[in-house]
Amino acid sequence: MVNSREHIYVNAESIKAFAIRAFMAVGVSQYDAEITTNSMLQAALRGEGDHGMRLVATWINKIKAGGTNPKTPISIIQNHTSTALIDANAGIGAVAAAKAMEMAIEKASSSGAAFVGVRNSNSYANAKYYPMMALESKMIGFTFSNSIPLIPPYGGLTPKSGTNPIAFVVPSKNELPVILDMSTATMAFERLRVYASLGKKVPPGAIISSTGHTIDDPTLLEKKGFLKGAVLQAAGGYKGFGLSLMINLMTGVLFDGAFMDDLREFTPADETEKVSFVLGAININHFMPYDRFIERMDEFILSIKDSDLASGVDQIYLPGEKGSIRYKARLKEGIPLDSPTIETLSAMAKELGIEGIPGKI
Repeated sequence: MVNSREHIYVNAESIKAFAIRAFMAVGVSQYDAEITTNSMLQAALRGEGDHGMRLVATWINKIKAGGTNPKTPISIIQNHTSTALIDANAGIGAVAAAKAMEMAIEKASSSGAAFVGVRNSNSYANAKYYPMMALESKMIGFTFSNSIPLIPPYGGLTPKSGTNPIAFVVPSKNELPVILDMSTATMAFERLRVYASLGKKVPPGAIISSTGHTIDDPTLLEKKGFLKGAVLQAAGGYKGFGLSLMINLMTGVLFDGAFMDDLREFTPADETEKVSFVLGAININHFMPYDRFIERMDEFILSIKDSDLASGVDQIYLPGEKGSIRYKARLKEGIPLDSPTIETLSAMAKELGIEGIPGKI
């Protein structure tokens, strides 16, 4: 057993091949297994372990328990020139999101802008992965999703809206693309799980009890079920809750899908999360020449970076920039996995009867 304080570094290609083997062992096609793995791998390479390889076992458990359909049979409910609505039929969120993004890009190539709604899905986890697909087509990509109620309305104590992720990806020329990927709560729900597994305390004010008192120890919540009797706080107070609320309206409500208390968490594994999300693409060439746009983006980025610096700050980073830098470094150095993740993946490999990673998992 690995010491609780240790991390091991795993080559990206090795952990990718391992995850694909795991998904295929429970009935996922190789193509869909690659999509699902690539989404988590990107998060891990960018330093976002809460949406990285630790989720492999979570998705495997949901497939085995029946909460996720490994085939992800997409049904097209509505299909128009610049919009579409699809039902994921309890499939893998990453697969449904990738297919929806492909549809949005194809539609935007002729219509100029398009968005595709998805309902009755499981979580897609790493939100930025899908709008980043638009970069290869010289487009701006965006997405947002609803999720289980975890944050209360401003001034309330009863959770009514979710952490509801939102992501925008905008290309540039010589500078790194701007990649905004954020939760509408003070912290993402999956990060809370990571803090609990590592015995770390959460930032002050991130969680409050049902009586309005601050909670900083997520292990207390883990023992009785995450956030039973407690809520996360919206980022930016009433403004953050307002943004979270609008995402609910633009997904679950608009798509005739589940919202609020009809949504489900990762657990129990035999239940589908029933989340809804939007994938959108904007064709830059329908507004101005792409080459001119990316030149203007570089100009904009450099102008932001030319800000006077506060005390103790070395440089200005734009959204997603640190992750992009970390991505390149981890491709060479490997991905660090903590001991709870190593132990979980090792147990999963043994249960599935698949080859692990020699000397690692």
